Amino acid sequence: MRRKGRWPGASHGARRWAALLLLSVGARAGAAQGATATCRPDGVTTHRSPRGIAYEVIGCGPAVLILHGFSVDRRMWRDLTPTWRTHAQLVLVDLPSHGASATAVAGTDPVDDLLSILRDEQLERVAIIGHSAGAALAVDLAARASGRVSALILLSPSITGFASRTPVDLSAVAQRVRAGDPTGAAEAWLATSVMRTNLAPARSSWFKDLVRDNTRVWQLDGGRAPRPRASVDERLASLRMPVFVGDGALDSAGTHEVSHAIASAQPRARHERFGDAGHWFPVERPEVISALVLDFLLGTWCRPRRASPVTSCPSGPSAGESGRLAESSPHR
Repeated sequence: MRRKGRWPGASHGARRWAALLLLSVGARAGAAQGATATCRPDGVTTHRSPRGIAYEVIGCGPAVLILHGFSVDRRMWRDLTPTWRTHAQLVLVDLPSHGASATAVAGTDPVDDLLSILRDEQLERVAIIGHSAGAALAVDLAARASGRVSALILLSPSITGFASRTPVDLSAVAQRVRAGDPTGAAEAWLATSVMRTNLAPARSSWFKDLVRDNTRVWQLDGGRAPRPRASVDERLASLRMPVFVGDGALDSAGTHEVSHAIASAQPRARHERFGDAGHWFPVERPEVISALVLDFLLGTWCRPRRASPVTSCPSGPSAGESGRLAESSPHR
């Protein structure tokens, strides 16, 4: 029996479930969403929005917009996309000032950039997976254009304008930023509690290099997007789509506050907390996250509709298997 609070490994049941999804989802999920499943050919092509936001589109099936966290880029999803792309069309974005995207421009709103990408790709409706700052953008987009969003998966979430009672100490980072030392700021950021990970040495080295590749985020020039006019409570209350919230037991108290706020505003939200995991748990245990996200998305896509009921979607992990995958919060 797994001790409470320990990170669960990828059980046999979880692996079997992932394999089942790979074999059976594809076109079936597309029909469930009321749209034809579409595919992109193998090979990665980077596209750019009018304001220079870089993104790639891969895979077959219903569309999923994927937004990384602060100080990394779309490569953080590298161990998750091979499975997801088999049954969904993935739109992986580099946020402004990250990865291959242009530097953020003062007064612009990244939600506008995301909506521009959806228009260019002719995507009327998407599910959104967001991590940390990417989760904040996901909430902002969903609150502004709720009819375009079929589901929200918010991992280690933050919310624009949320006032935490227990903020992370970033004084060392701020000192390097004021000194005009983005490389030093990245190193100070890596030393904060938010950036602690349970990774093997090789993966830990890769992750730190990923952060160091994104030092532009510390070259602040006042180019922050305007905050949404609606309050945090109003935005959360406006969400009308299925919501999944995931966080790590070792993450900051501030992240736990945000998760609680979302779950409190959305009583039907599914909330999972992972033992022995921190802020970057999607990087630490991608196999577990992959299975849970697929389970949640299938539950959304395969929900019977009056016009076109879906009765052949595969069932998810059993109750016992789900219990081994993650610890559920009372908000589930």
